[in-house]
Amino acid sequence: MLNVKTIKNITSSENGFTSIYFILFITLLLAFSVIFNIIFFASQSKDAFRNQCLIAAVDLEKDIINYENEFLLLNIPSTALRIQLAQAYIKLAAVPWPANLAILIEIEEINLAQEKLDQLQLRTINAANLAITLKLNRLITEINSSGLKITSLWSKYVGGFQTAYPANIPQLAVKPDSIGGLAPNYILTSDYKKKQSVEVKWNHLFWLTAYTHKILNVNLFGQELKAAPNSSTKYSLTCLVEAERTNLEWQLKIKLDRP
Repeated sequence: MLNVKTIKNITSSENGFTSIYFILFITLLLAFSVIFNIIFFASQSKDAFRNQCLIAAVDLEKDIINYENEFLLLNIPSTALRIQLAQAYIKLAAVPWPANLAILIEIEEINLAQEKLDQLQLRTINAANLAITLKLNRLITEINSSGLKITSLWSKYVGGFQTAYPANIPQLAVKPDSIGGLAPNYILTSDYKKKQSVEVKWNHLFWLTAYTHKILNVNLFGQELKAAPNSSTKYSLTCLVEAERTNLEWQLKIKLDRP
């Protein structure tokens, strides 16, 4: 038969076990909450880079295509001047001096027109390449700024940094055709897809803060539980958009994965 003292001991033991289980439950709940936050932080960082880079890179690649299409329209006056010059030389060969003086003046005027067009072509290429580079720089700055904001939101749990950088500087991939000369027709280079592609690489390095280590590395009833790694975590992603020209039409190709 249980006496009063025995009942008190049992009640005390039960209360003690209840307190232990409660402490264990709260500790595990807090640890799982921290782990979930870290996983969410990593996922949010990846998704932010992918979405932001995808939208901006596609937009920039479309700009490159538009710049190129507008530039290649200059092949029309280029071809017209070539034809005029060829016709003028044919007439020059058929008319003796001094009757061909007017033809010589015509040839000189065509040459001047070609020089002006040649300068316009070069200025157009340089202006397009400058605009592409400036927009690429803005893209990189915005991605890095967004990554910094996300990291700062979770600074209680993690430290680190995110860095985006261009794998290449896209430019108009054009060259004079085989005829050459002043104000030539321009054609795409053989490696135009690579030269005009927008490729951004992203590195993410982060580590757990002292607060997170304190939560995940606990000592329960003489047993040390270590759930937080001491080393940092690093991974990389690549965002690539390139355009391929088929039958005078452009098709965009998108690649979002690990390098």
